[in-house]
Amino acid sequence: MTRAPNKLNEHNKLIVELSMVSSPQIQELLKRVQDLEKEVAERKKIESALRKSQRRLRMILDFVPYPIAVMHINKGVFYLNPGFIQVFGWTLDDLQQGRIPFVPPELEEQAEQDMKELIAGKKLIRRETKRLTKDGRILDVVMRAAYYEESEYEPAGVLMIFRDITEQRRISRINEMVLRISTALPEYPDLENLLDYINDEVKKTLNTEGAVVILLDEERQELFVLGAAYDDQATKRRVKEIRFKMNELVAGRVIRSGEPIIVSDTTQDAELHKKRDKKLGYKTRNLLLVPLRSSDRIIGVVCALNKKEGDFEQRDVELLNTIAGTVALSVENARVNEELKKAYREVRSLNRAKDRVINHLSHELKTPVSILLGSLRLLLKALSQLPEESWKRNFDRMKRNLERIVDIQYEVSDIMEERRDMSYDMLLLLREQC
Repeated sequence: MTRAPNKLNEHNKLIVELSMVSSPQIQELLKRVQDLEKEVAERKKIESALRKSQRRLRMILDFVPYPIAVMHINKGVFYLNPGFIQVFGWTLDDLQQGRIPFVPPELEEQAEQDMKELIAGKKLIRRETKRLTKDGRILDVVMRAAYYEESEYEPAGVLMIFRDITEQRRISRINEMVLRISTALPEYPDLENLLDYINDEVKKTLNTEGAVVILLDEERQELFVLGAAYDDQATKRRVKEIRFKMNELVAGRVIRSGEPIIVSDTTQDAELHKKRDKKLGYKTRNLLLVPLRSSDRIIGVVCALNKKEGDFEQRDVELLNTIAGTVALSVENARVNEELKKAYREVRSLNRAKDRVINHLSHELKTPVSILLGSLRLLLKALSQLPEESWKRNFDRMKRNLERIVDIQYEVSDIMEERRDMSYDMLLLLREQC
């Protein structure tokens, strides 16, 4: 503890003794020493200020919520802010030779080209790309990178800032999918074609190998696939030809419980999945199922199979639940339409039977009415020799009754031939005016 002051005293004593010497060389030497002392003092001030600036900069970078990484060109990454560690999971201790292993294999060539252009052009780069997390998830990110020059105190390097837009992209894809499905509803009057289209949208949005709508045959207590979308078209055709018992599919559990189910690993219930896959000729690794709810019951499930990247998550459940509402409504509308068509066919059948009866009765009446009309004309000739007071009133009443029967025959004939009579035209005109 006493060495430094002693050395300083000796140094100052030496300076004082030398200053008493009048030699020009000594004086020049003293002047240089003093200049060096001033330069050293100034450098210490600069270094102190630089350290303070570095601490402030690090504090700012630590405070920024976005992931930030800083690297030296030849030495690799030397700084990761807390935002980076929180989003991606990587720490400096995880890095080998200063490299962050978060570039997907298919994007490595592009990443290397970006770095070359950044160093050569010394300009800002912005790119929407993908990066891996430590636990294997793939994130959609916006990356901005800037090159900074070498200085007296630090080698050249690159500062990279990332923004995670995975959720933003997911919401955007969902909104676009819902819009496409809503727009397409009138274009698919056939329910099976509509469900095929919806399943195709689900498959693309969730990035899966397949998606199906499984419905419950309530009378036979069997499950069948009505709409499907698969990467393999042969599988799509095959699954629609097979029926399952309730206990042969996970869908049966969902229908009974009314709760979504995520199966991340089919080996955990190997026997059930093995039997199903053998029937389908298709290997299932993971699946997500949500119930199709009608007003008072569960009518089936929507199922997504074999997610290509990662596992199914709660966000996927929410998406499929949104779609399930549209699917359930479409299925119920189709069933109501089919019941209406059936009722219409029954009414038409009854109308045809009624028409046959009316037509038969009309023809049965024609002959006796014609005979009666002829007889009435002969009777008129015979009675014309007698005073009218004795027969006219009764004769006119019989004539009116026969004419009324003839009019009814004509109206029946008009109805059978689908012609409009005057009374129909009058009613139609009144309705239009009202």
